[in-house]
Amino acid sequence: MFKKHILLIALLLSSFSYCQIFPSKEIILNLENFEKDKTIFGGYYLGANVYSFKMDYWEDNQDIEILPSVGINVGVVLFDFKLNDYFRFRVEPGVNFAEQKLYYKEEIFERDIERIRDIKSTYINLPFLIKYSAKRYSNVRPFMIFGVSTTLNLAGNQNNTKDNSLGVFRIKNNVFYYDLGLGFDFYLLNFKLSPSIRGVFSLQNEIVYDEDPNSLWTSNIRSMSARGVFFQLTVQ
Repeated sequence: MFKKHILLIALLLSSFSYCQIFPSKEIILNLENFEKDKTIFGGYYLGANVYSFKMDYWEDNQDIEILPSVGINVGVVLFDFKLNDYFRFRVEPGVNFAEQKLYYKEEIFERDIERIRDIKSTYINLPFLIKYSAKRYSNVRPFMIFGVSTTLNLAGNQNNTKDNSLGVFRIKNNVFYYDLGLGFDFYLLNFKLSPSIRGVFSLQNEIVYDEDPNSLWTSNIRSMSARGVFFQLTVQ
């Protein structure tokens, strides 16, 4: 379902950008001097996200099925610095709300209270990004964005003394990611609207193992790394 939404969004963006790039008649350039500013302060974004986990196991059998939910992400463009005509350095702190359900095989656990783990996360995200923008066409400018981010998960439970034996699945609180994305800048009359699709990928093993080294919940997990897809609308 989420893939269908992404495809629909991509088609709408393509149609909109085509109309902006190849208008039926000559149009006036909006915000013609917007990118000439050395540093731009201010802006905000709102979007949707889907987080999941990349699982690696010590044994080949896949113990866990992951069912992600759609979450939201909100934040601000704190700093947007011009490096040259095509590259800008950006800092975009924000908050991401996400949820995943982990389903263990019924051969491992029969009762749902043991088999299902609900992971709710609140990420305080601080990305440091490089934005490369192609040449502007009419009132549209495509871009690619990439960088790294550091994230604090307020609900990670890393320091919780309880573990899965008491119903608590623990993951690390502090994680580093790398970020990749594509989007368009649409120059409207009074502001710039920038829809983008982004991917974030954890650089660490995030699992906190149970106290029991033979725990059925964590002993077969070699590594567990978060990854996510964002759809983001930025206004500046």
